[in-house]
Amino acid sequence: MPRISAVGVPPQAAALVDALQLFDALPQHIRQRAVAPKSALAASEPSLRATRLRAFDDAGQLCLYRHSYTLAEIDFDSDDTPYVRVTLHEILTAVRTAAGPWLQRTQRWKPESGGAVQDSGFLRAARFSEP
Repeated sequence: MPRISAVGVPPQAAALVDALQLFDALPQHIRQRAVAPKSALAASEPSLRATRLRAFDDAGQLCLYRHSYTLAEIDFDSDDTPYVRVTLHEILTAVRTAAGPWLQRTQRWKPESGGAVQDSGFLRAARFSEP
């Protein structure tokens, strides 16, 4: 599905566009069980390379959550030239199913662990608490 541009759109509408695109990108077997978002709020902190998306159902209850952040350090190369080195990148996605339980997925990338992405896959959680 092509990405819908949210340029010039009010923040809440842009957040809903992002939530709907995230919902549409869920694996089909997850999407079929999940509660679809009807409204959303988004926040970001550029200095931390962090974003948070919270989406809500018709009753105003949280039904979709995603955060992403990157931790980095200033390091120096052999010529003492500073550069930014990423130490951790995490994406957490959680969706509430129509039956009630949440499905949660955590993806982490740590360069010092060989650069492989650790992906929990979608796991059932009886409850979901926002970090």
